[in-house]
Amino acid sequence: MKKFLSLAVLTFLLALCFCVSAFASDVVVINTAEELSAIMRESDKWSGNYKLGADIKMRGHLQKPMGSYEVPFTGTFDGDGHSVEVSIFSEGTAGLFGVVSGTVKNVTVYGEVENTFWSTNAETKINGKYPGTGAVVGVALSGATIENCIGNAQVEGPGNTGGVIGVVYNFSYEPITITGCENEGIIYSTAGNCGGVIGRIYVSSAAFPAVTVKDCINHTIQKLEINNRNRFGGIVGYVRTEAGVVVIENCTNNGDITAKNANDEAASNDYPYAGGIVGRAEVVSDYSSAIRITKCSNTARITSGKYAGGIVTYIQRAATCGENVTEVSECINTGVVDAPRFAGGIVGYTENKCAEMTYSGIYNCANYGGVYSDDYSGGILGRQYGFTVKSCYNAAIAKATVSGAVVGIAEGQVYSEIDGCYYLDTAHEKAIGNNKSTLTIELSMDSVTADAAKVNTTFKKLDFTNIWTMGESGPTLKMLTGESTSGNIGVEESKSPFKATRTYEGQFGDVTEDKWFYKYVKTAYEYTLANGTSTSKFSPDNKFTVAQALTAAANIHSVYYGKSVRAAYQGEAWYDPYVAYCIDNGIIRFGMFTDYNKNITRGEMAIVFASILPESEYAATRSGSNPDVTVDMACYSAVAKLYGAGIVGGDAGSGNFRPSDEIVRSEACVIFTRIALADERIK
Repeated sequence: MKKFLSLAVLTFLLALCFCVSAFASDVVVINTAEELSAIMRESDKWSGNYKLGADIKMRGHLQKPMGSYEVPFTGTFDGDGHSVEVSIFSEGTAGLFGVVSGTVKNVTVYGEVENTFWSTNAETKINGKYPGTGAVVGVALSGATIENCIGNAQVEGPGNTGGVIGVVYNFSYEPITITGCENEGIIYSTAGNCGGVIGRIYVSSAAFPAVTVKDCINHTIQKLEINNRNRFGGIVGYVRTEAGVVVIENCTNNGDITAKNANDEAASNDYPYAGGIVGRAEVVSDYSSAIRITKCSNTARITSGKYAGGIVTYIQRAATCGENVTEVSECINTGVVDAPRFAGGIVGYTENKCAEMTYSGIYNCANYGGVYSDDYSGGILGRQYGFTVKSCYNAAIAKATVSGAVVGIAEGQVYSEIDGCYYLDTAHEKAIGNNKSTLTIELSMDSVTADAAKVNTTFKKLDFTNIWTMGESGPTLKMLTGESTSGNIGVEESKSPFKATRTYEGQFGDVTEDKWFYKYVKTAYEYTLANGTSTSKFSPDNKFTVAQALTAAANIHSVYYGKSVRAAYQGEAWYDPYVAYCIDNGIIRFGMFTDYNKNITRGEMAIVFASILPESEYAATRSGSNPDVTVDMACYSAVAKLYGAGIVGGDAGSGNFRPSDEIVRSEACVIFTRIALADERIK
């Protein structure tokens, strides 16, 4: 028997070696322009795996974008740090790659790229699809990965034009990831939707997140003067999600952005929107739709003929979009923002018509750039409509006919708050220029002197443990995202705050080493994520109530962010402070549960625990899904998110999640352990 096993293992290892060798031989190394031109010309080669062996100049050779809507590039292209100089003129999709659903990485594109398709505006389509123009990729489809690519070309298109990618288009089930991309070229669009890195993001997808844009930079001054869809962002020109979440994280704009109409004939839908990170964002149609812009910074001047924002100009959130949080968080603007209508140091204009949740908003953001407008300006937000502004700091002047150090004007019929915000007394004499909304509640806004701003005890509502730190003249953001390639301000390495504080020594008679859950209960106990039902029992098969789940969620969230849960008031139920904490911190929405003593289902548990850590902590490490969790279920996005991150799995054999079953205490400990300890997650 031992000999048989040894032979089997040897055979397996030999087979593995042969597989690796065969795979390695499948990578085609491209060393010449002739070799690259041959791949460009032949669509049957667009599923191959390629690697550049040298810098290549394509001038004088036939050039055609690799990939089309009919035959996308589905393979892998690794530039290996090399560059390609192109002179591409193409109709429909244009770039070194036309349409990609595979992987493109580690390549710099020089030269010129022009899309010769004629369109009347940015909504003109070819056979139902948008044209897209980018130095590296014209259009990125579902499943695409674009990584560490640099655009250094002159790029011109008929709309939906970006320095690296023209259109990011996800209408399917696989996520799209764009990381570490930079633009150093000049961009021009004859029909709008223009971005330093990406022209347009358009999604209706069940993938979670549908699109992630991370660690990207625009270095170049950009200017657009047209009368069509004049939306210009340092990173993305225009974002529209009709279903699914778009995440833009740790991105930086260092180039001045100017968007103006060519004349006075433009319609209102074509007014210019200039944003340091995003020009215009629309969150519409589906319950799951959301956009999250986090840990981004703008250092350049933002100028518009109508609306402007240091981070994002305009965010619209439709009444139907109630499942996921739409927010701008931990962002910094240091550039001047100048627009005649609405201008904001962080966001120029918001319009939230979803009354189902009250915590979409602007959180932990800082503005240090002057904000100027003829009509309305705010140091943080120009126009507030249903977006909460919380834990923000403004150190720069806000000047307009109606202006405020925090908010220019508050309007609308959706509840929102302004709380824990601070501003220098030289910024403006008023925190809010004009509050016209009875549903915008002013809780805490404090004016501080320059001397007081240098002392962190002045800012009692800012989190100096995890989010804020003191600079030379006042508070600034740590932006805890680990090592960054984007040159963001004050970046520190993120470290897990979860620590073992006690030792499990067999205290619970019903948790012994022969049980499948032993490791998880032991870990949850040692990290103070779970306690026993008595000093000698854990009761692993007991059901978990909603109150217990929310208590655990609040405790984990408070440890991660260095916060605390208040004590119960006289007459309150023991769990009321934990419920309030979860609502206040966006873990659950108000009214999600009405009976806190009922047993929580596995699907409900997933919804709660998919919202207690930052998006970066849920990064997908595997693909696939649970077959019994379908897109029509309320828990679908949460389960998919936890499954992709390796936090939840499925039953042996079937892979089912059983979302309607009530969860037991031992199963809950599995989630606690994998939430807190990434090494314990399913790979």
